[in-house]
Amino acid sequence: MNSDVALKELYYHVLKTCFAYEIHMEPGMTFIDMWKALITKLDHPTKMVLKTRLQEDIVHQRGSVFAEMLVLLEKQEKSAKESQKQTG
Repeated sequence: MNSDVALKELYYHVLKTCFAYEIHMEPGMTFIDMWKALITKLDHPTKMVLKTRLQEDIVHQRGSVFAEMLVLLEKQEKSAKESQKQTG
């Protein structure tokens, strides 16, 4: 699968998943904005699956957006862990 097809498929899946989580695209919202909103709603097992898939996509050099998504996911996970430590 070439990287253009992979990116289009990824965009469609993120858009569809955002809709399922009642995250609606607003004017000026980018794909990465949708991703940031989505990863705050996902449970830990789902995040782990996505993390693995993104790592595979990076290995197969499907595009820099996959690396950016992985970085954002890891930052969100770290932030969530720190927040849990502070609350108890």
